[in-house]
Amino acid sequence: MKRIIYLSLTLISLLFCAIYFYATQSSIKHKADEYLKIIVNLDTAIISGNTYVTHASNIKQEKIRALLLRFNVKEIKAVYRNRYNEKGNLKPSIITESSGTWQQININDYSKAAELITLLKKEKYVSNAYIEQPLPFKPCIAPNDAKYQNQWHLNSISSPMADIRAEQAWDINKGRSDVIIAVCDGGVDYTHPDLDPGDRSRVIAGYDSGDDDNDPIDDLIYNTEGSFGGHGTHVAGIIGAITNNGSLNNGENVAGVMWNCKIMPVKMVGTGRLTITYPFGSYNWDFSTTAFPSDVADAIDYAVNNGARVINLSYGRKYIYLDNYSKSYE
Repeated sequence: MKRIIYLSLTLISLLFCAIYFYATQSSIKHKADEYLKIIVNLDTAIISGNTYVTHASNIKQEKIRALLLRFNVKEIKAVYRNRYNEKGNLKPSIITESSGTWQQININDYSKAAELITLLKKEKYVSNAYIEQPLPFKPCIAPNDAKYQNQWHLNSISSPMADIRAEQAWDINKGRSDVIIAVCDGGVDYTHPDLDPGDRSRVIAGYDSGDDDNDPIDDLIYNTEGSFGGHGTHVAGIIGAITNNGSLNNGENVAGVMWNCKIMPVKMVGTGRLTITYPFGSYNWDFSTTAFPSDVADAIDYAVNNGARVINLSYGRKYIYLDNYSKSYE
């Protein structure tokens, strides 16, 4: 009899542990919050897109409105955060797409999120819906030469056909000060003396879509393998490091291709770590090597809507399969 009781208690304990494990694993931890990001494209006939936050009760379609309230979704937020002012209203003269409005829904249960997506996709005014996963990115190679004579890509003495003939081009045009080049990367050190004289006249105001603020400083850890730390600053230097300032730093400054352009720093990766947990497994992400596709899209959208004539995206994909929560490769 005692054996039966012990066996029953053991089975009940194991069942309780399994239920607890499943419940705790079905979440995503993003900074201090716990939620899954559902990205959905809604028809502008049912949502205006004029405000950053839209209450579910204001959706102009009864079935979708009832569906959101059924899943305890009280509000949705626009994916392109940069389009809205501090009061949450759409800024004037914003370039928007005509195919709908991309919105973000936060929900803290994986199975409920999957069910909500299935139901949303059946609705007439929903063109797409999915759970967003962060993608691992790796910065493309950027040289970090300290002296102009080592910048063979600009002017190569030994192999004249290997450079871009920068000196001949500079005789014709050194670039225009009204051309804004957006560097969508891991941030830019706008305090660097070879990028800006100290008044943000060359490295102008930017945006941090990864951390959702207006400070795109290059503050990521540099010694992390594959990190974006320092990469955006290097790229900005290649594009537009200040020229003819060889008296600074013992003459060890580099020359940018564009002498007179303005650099718009747009940081598209966050600072910190992210842990996504699924049933029967989890995955840890380093923000300095990871970006949400919606944050990358938001960074590009900011550049387009704030006067950038050129956008530089120096990164590549690192592929990781999550179908069995273990296999990965670059």
